[in-house]
Amino acid sequence: VSRAEHTALQQLRKKLVEEEGYDSSHVLTITQTDLLRFLRVRFLDVKTASKSFADYLRWREHFCVDQLQVSDVIKELERGVLRLNEGQDWVGRSVLTLSVANCHPAETCPLSLARCLTFLMEKALASSSKKAPTCVGLVVDYTSARLEHCDVRVLRTCLDLLHHRYPQQLGYMLICRPPAFFPQVWDALSPYTQPWIMAKIHIMGTSCYERLVEYIPPEYIPHTLGGKLESPHLGLVHQVHVWGAEENLSLSQAAAPQLEVRDKSDLSYLALASSSLVVKVGIMVKQGGKVKSWKKRSFVLTSGGHLYYFKSVKAMEPKGVILLNNRCRAGVDIDGRDKLFALETPKRTWQFSCKNRTEKQEWIHTLNTLIAKLSYGNSQNAGSSFPSEHLTHI
Repeated sequence: VSRAEHTALQQLRKKLVEEEGYDSSHVLTITQTDLLRFLRVRFLDVKTASKSFADYLRWREHFCVDQLQVSDVIKELERGVLRLNEGQDWVGRSVLTLSVANCHPAETCPLSLARCLTFLMEKALASSSKKAPTCVGLVVDYTSARLEHCDVRVLRTCLDLLHHRYPQQLGYMLICRPPAFFPQVWDALSPYTQPWIMAKIHIMGTSCYERLVEYIPPEYIPHTLGGKLESPHLGLVHQVHVWGAEENLSLSQAAAPQLEVRDKSDLSYLALASSSLVVKVGIMVKQGGKVKSWKKRSFVLTSGGHLYYFKSVKAMEPKGVILLNNRCRAGVDIDGRDKLFALETPKRTWQFSCKNRTEKQEWIHTLNTLIAKLSYGNSQNAGSSFPSEHLTHI
């Protein structure tokens, strides 16, 4: 660690406490390695690194990245789009494989794919050799891929997740057997690919085996690429747990297909937070309606104007839902307090307390932007199919 990095580390810890609102004892438990990853990828810009790292911590908290729960990640693994290879590369890093031929745009949900990649990244980082660098390898396999398989969203989702959630934890990305139309895919992706990721990408030709063995032992190279590895993903199909990934959906994506409710479990926090309708998720303290006590709640805001709140991220159904329309307004100050704001609706004024002023402003901006959109009548295409009339408002 250089002197400049040591100074930046001290400043970053200070900003996380003073500006992002984190407890000093919690900040001290964050490893130097994790902080340095965010600092180095942002060229020691402490202000930018502070906001990015705070966003990273919220993401891990809101989507239970550190908790193990049964999930439908198994569906993504069974399709074989992403897998964690058996064994490790020459320096002890775990290797993930992305099989483009198994991608089907009609069945691909970017948020579910990001959740699956998060699960595999956590698994890969944990299973890498202790002597290896804290990063993983990624092999992109285009074997048998046709134009209809090449959904740009798949690679874009992977690249975005690696940059925002796992900076400097990609050891290399090997693109194997790229088809004739690959230049078109690359032209669509390269403007959005961060420089540090671009430096890790190596495009290999059709006969890529000779170059692959420079990175990975033959017994751990997938058989589709000339290697000996037959096992798809270490039997992970039988060992799957919940891992979340946040996707910042713009309001232009609010007309996504509705999430169908098949049973009561689809009203759980994780089912709602993983749907294509999500605009924002987060934790706030809410004041009760009849009993004016304050309680922490987990919130999910959907593009149809439904703000669901749950007792916790493990809850199987909401405690209630706030319906938004053009007569609502967010951002009413409460006694000049920095962390508090009110949401006015035709039936009630709701009061919330956020972790800090920055988070408060984010909620106010997101709510008012969605309310403005709903006022133009776009909610007809983005409504939620969840039966809110059966929920209890507490």
